[in-house]
Amino acid sequence: MSRRSIRNYVDLFFEFFFNDFKLRYKRSYLGVLWAVFKPLFQFFILYNVWTMFNAKATRTIFVLIGIVLYHVFQDSLLYGMKSLYNKAHIILKIYFPREIVVFAAASVSLINFFFNFLVIMVLAVFGHLDVSWYKLVVGLWGAAFVSFLFGTAFAVWFSIWFLRFRDIQHIVDLLVYALFWLVPVMYPLSFMKGNVLEKVVVNNPLTFIMEMMRTLVHKNILEWSMLSRPLIIGIIVLTFGLLYFRKAVRKIAEYY
Repeated sequence: MSRRSIRNYVDLFFEFFFNDFKLRYKRSYLGVLWAVFKPLFQFFILYNVWTMFNAKATRTIFVLIGIVLYHVFQDSLLYGMKSLYNKAHIILKIYFPREIVVFAAASVSLINFFFNFLVIMVLAVFGHLDVSWYKLVVGLWGAAFVSFLFGTAFAVWFSIWFLRFRDIQHIVDLLVYALFWLVPVMYPLSFMKGNVLEKVVVNNPLTFIMEMMRTLVHKNILEWSMLSRPLIIGIIVLTFGLLYFRKAVRKIAEYY
């Protein structure tokens, strides 16, 4: 592949990326603020509940962080899953690597995270969070990237399946909702000890991301090794997903 082709594909990626971002909040009075409102809405409900039990500030801030990071995974998966369908009018007319459409759509989740990241930093200041600012910033973006990679890896698979079976959207919505409760955000990992779902929660790749952030928020310790498992699994799923995608994408015209 020539440098010119690579440059053209990069330009196309950003064209799709900014277009998806604009369309997502088109004709919306609050615009991108909706990306902040959704996780904040969950957070404020939990904060008010835990206030009755004298919950510590560090606990509530961690819950917000956990919700925001889960939204990165969720948004990258759902945005990427619908990307091929939403770009049918372009895909059927122009040739280019179709993966660009999926990656561009999924990347919008990182813009959403950026605005939530600013909110977290403000709350961390007012909550007097006793954590190194450098570790918090680096840890948040590292965890967000792995969450994004993990969600995008599955979006590559589901983007093809969604074209063939529209019911996939409803199934994925239910799975995403159920998975949220199988990630230790609302509860400590020790809470699952002896529970029938303990192995599912403990071996959930997203659990390692949340536990890294829990350790950082509560102990000011940044354990990068916790990201290795979800990162490796994400790369493996993405690699095989791209192999499947490039083979299956040749026939997608008949599914539109």
